[in-house]
Amino acid sequence: TQLEQRLEGLVDDLASLGAPARDGHLQVIGTFLEQTISWERDLERGRSHCDWFLHRIGRPLRERLPEPLRHEVDWFLFLLHLRALSVANHQGNLGAARRNCEGLRALQQGLVQRWERVDLYLLAQIHMAVHLTDAREWTEAMAIAEGVATFQGRLAKFFRGAMPEALPAAVHSQRSGEALGTMMQAVMLAAHSGAADFDDARALHEWAIAQFETDDDRRRQYQYRCQIETLAGRFAEARSWLAKALDLPECEHRHLVAAVAAAPAGSTARAFLLLHWLRLGAMVNLVEPGGAEAVAFLAAFSGSGLAADPWCRGEKGDHPAPSILRSLGEIQLAAGALDEARATLGRLRKLVWPFRDECVLLGLPLLGLLANTFVRAVQQGPGQARSLLDSGDQATPGLARVVDSLHSLLQEFPRWREVLDAWRRTCATLRTSIGAEEPRQELQELARQIVF
Repeated sequence: TQLEQRLEGLVDDLASLGAPARDGHLQVIGTFLEQTISWERDLERGRSHCDWFLHRIGRPLRERLPEPLRHEVDWFLFLLHLRALSVANHQGNLGAARRNCEGLRALQQGLVQRWERVDLYLLAQIHMAVHLTDAREWTEAMAIAEGVATFQGRLAKFFRGAMPEALPAAVHSQRSGEALGTMMQAVMLAAHSGAADFDDARALHEWAIAQFETDDDRRRQYQYRCQIETLAGRFAEARSWLAKALDLPECEHRHLVAAVAAAPAGSTARAFLLLHWLRLGAMVNLVEPGGAEAVAFLAAFSGSGLAADPWCRGEKGDHPAPSILRSLGEIQLAAGALDEARATLGRLRKLVWPFRDECVLLGLPLLGLLANTFVRAVQQGPGQARSLLDSGDQATPGLARVVDSLHSLLQEFPRWREVLDAWRRTCATLRTSIGAEEPRQELQELARQIVF
């Protein structure tokens, strides 16, 4: 077709250029993808564009070049894999993330032969560490992220020593902050599972935040600290960090909810504030039900109207929508609003089931809310609980079916396979003794460990 011929001519024109001129054109594509994925957050369009540019521009262009010159466009193929990895990480698509990591590894040796490409390599290392964190390979993720931060620190000292008049005593690095923040997340999740110490995550947070200069970056780091303290069970500290992210002098729940409600409804800014505040409320009501903290949260939430936000109504599909719905449902369970909790469960199920395009991590919140809804349903009678455990209905799968589906989809990821093996054993026990206390407690603990 005429369009195909024009595309072929475009690739030929790029191949005829020298590397400096060609690189300028290719960089425009990279910037366009970054804007689509990182700023517009149009992940599906970004994923599609990455795939198209890789198969219709990047690889054909490389084939057009003489063999000795093909390395000149490896950076562009590397960049396309990196952008696609960013999308996969955001979408919880472990399979696509792993494939793009493999593409990056195949290209990275040649990439780092040019010093000007080293920062691109370092950025890719951070995104690969994010993938490993999602895969529960926390030790490997920490090692990679630490390597990036160490490299940046040594480089800063080297330049300071070589040019003391030109550089200040303290040289900050966005890339170092990103590496330390990624390492902090891996340590935090490991600590939540009992395999690390929350104090190490706190120390990494302090080091990371010192690298950032913009208010937006710092507020994002304050929200991460809120998550650390929430998972550690230090709820007052969690509130104080969320208040800091909101520029609030007070951190009581009534102050927090007013600030969250002031953010535009349905906006990404409100989404992440909802994520952190609702997760805090859900955790408080799980760990300290009926306590002063839990009562204060429920009082603030009940009059907020936030349950009508598009993120809480299942009208938004991307992360963090599933995690918001999970926390909302658990809060409704804690408040005794069982019908509302069931409705939220239905919205979450509709949002993520059946698991699409390997985006299985977005299904983990469904696992958590199903488990906690089942535990509460046991108190109402075995009939309701049985349907939540074993429903074979295609549209409303029970807990056991969701576990089996995740187990099948995550077979290639050994740490997740271990986790889901434990879920399957607990579900099997509950089938034969649905009212037994010990397997229900095991199920609640398994659900508590699910964080995404």
